[in-house]
Amino acid sequence: MKKLDINVEVPEIVNAKCQAAYAQIYKECEGMKRKKNIRMKRTHIIAACAAAALVIVPTSAIAYEYISARIEKTGTYQNTVTITPQETQAENAAEFMALNIGWLPEGYSLSPSGKYHSEQGGGITCEYIKLPKNLVVSEQINNSISSEQYAVDGKQIMISEKAKGLTNVNDEIYYNHEIWVVFDGTDYAAHAYLTSDLDTAAVKAFAEGLTLTPSDVETAGDYCPPETGKIVHGNDSAPKVLRDELNLIAIGEAAELNHTGLYAEDTISMTVTDAWLQKNFDGIDGDYSAYTDASGNAADVVRTWYNPGNGVDTLDEEVMSETLPQHVLVVKATFTNDSDHAVEHIIFPTLFTIRDNVAMKNGMMTSDIAERNTEFLHDLKADGGFFSIQSESGMHKNHITIPAGESVDVQLAYLVSEDMLGSLYMNMHLNFTLTKFDEKFPVLDLCDLQ
Repeated sequence: MKKLDINVEVPEIVNAKCQAAYAQIYKECEGMKRKKNIRMKRTHIIAACAAAALVIVPTSAIAYEYISARIEKTGTYQNTVTITPQETQAENAAEFMALNIGWLPEGYSLSPSGKYHSEQGGGITCEYIKLPKNLVVSEQINNSISSEQYAVDGKQIMISEKAKGLTNVNDEIYYNHEIWVVFDGTDYAAHAYLTSDLDTAAVKAFAEGLTLTPSDVETAGDYCPPETGKIVHGNDSAPKVLRDELNLIAIGEAAELNHTGLYAEDTISMTVTDAWLQKNFDGIDGDYSAYTDASGNAADVVRTWYNPGNGVDTLDEEVMSETLPQHVLVVKATFTNDSDHAVEHIIFPTLFTIRDNVAMKNGMMTSDIAERNTEFLHDLKADGGFFSIQSESGMHKNHITIPAGESVDVQLAYLVSEDMLGSLYMNMHLNFTLTKFDEKFPVLDLCDLQ
């Protein structure tokens, strides 16, 4: 462990940008109040607005106290942090105070993003906040399995420990510590998130090491009250799909991909010249040793089924796990430009399967026993897309330029679970989605691959 004396100061120009950002957020919040249904999205900004609910209280109704912060249990797995306006110090106190990070765990250092990281994947995100003078702050912390509060060196420290859930079940290190530090006699607070590689002693040492020092400029961000409202989710239900109604394309057959380029007049076709399954990553650029077993083959994937909890009365609950052998699908394709101009074409064909006449991607496999599974978290299975794309013609990400009247060859690679074989299809059209299924879109039939 090492002792640091880091005075976190933000130049005036940065502070001005922060204040402009806060002003814009407040303006947007005012506009959102007139909407009945709102999709919430919180954005972290330098000296960030804290993600907390604010309750307006008339100044005359507040009994000012020197100690004005508490954390209390408000649900089986929920704790609530409440901060009331404090009695400030004497008039001759410094106008501005800066946050001093007095202690960091061994191996942690400040990154360009303004966060602290270790080479092992640990992290600390610390927000410095200017508390409002006439508002009570009330923030709910869900999935909390324990909490603690104590006073030390003129500050109130509140710590909450979070349970590991579905979204981080595969992560060895994840954010599970959340702390609030409220400085007595001031209107400043710190709100930090720390990862699971740090034990309770390290979390407390970090919190206790936070101090304030006089500053010539304001470096804290004003508290930003988030708008509350009904969260509107999109319709994620997949449509019914009948194999006989699909526009099935065979290997070696050209499929027209019109209206998928940057221009409406683009005329592009895709021909899959070959496709096969293999057990290893041979012939695919990149290092895939992290995804192989002792024999060098693609490692099995453990798919774990969960019933998600609400974070207040219930936590994410593991229901069952199943081990699935994996195959590497290699696809050789030729993209031909029949337009009279060069085209920058976006390549993103995705895999899906059909179960009970419902189209599903990797990670969308449903079960009668639980709501969600962890396969969607696999690094090589993002959204049913390829994990490798190669072309001798060169490309930018998955964008490729095809001269007028010419063709470009591309190799794609996918990771495919054993249970998709026999009902495996490739959406060849960029605009294809499983929630808006158009039977006219070309679909490559890969059901015979074993």
